Amino acid sequence: MSETQQRVTGSFDAVGDDGKQYHIVEYTDFRHTTTTEITFGKEGVKEYKLGNGAPVRRTSETEFEIESSGTKIRVG
Repeated sequence: MSETQQRVTGSFDAVGDDGKQYHIVEYTDFRHTTTTEITFGKEGVKEYKLGNGAPVRRTSETEFEIESSGTKIRVG
């Protein structure tokens, strides 16, 4: 049997080009395969969203873009 779960694996604050503070939450998909004796987990794709659930696209190690508005935000 196989199942995919999405978990929160991190969160951090960022500042936008507009000067506003944003909170970004990192989600990771985990795929689990269960046998009679053991469960194997494999880390999967990462997805980023603002604290309000709006999708964010990672454009570099320290830069993101809010998908709905195109606003650039930076970590650090």
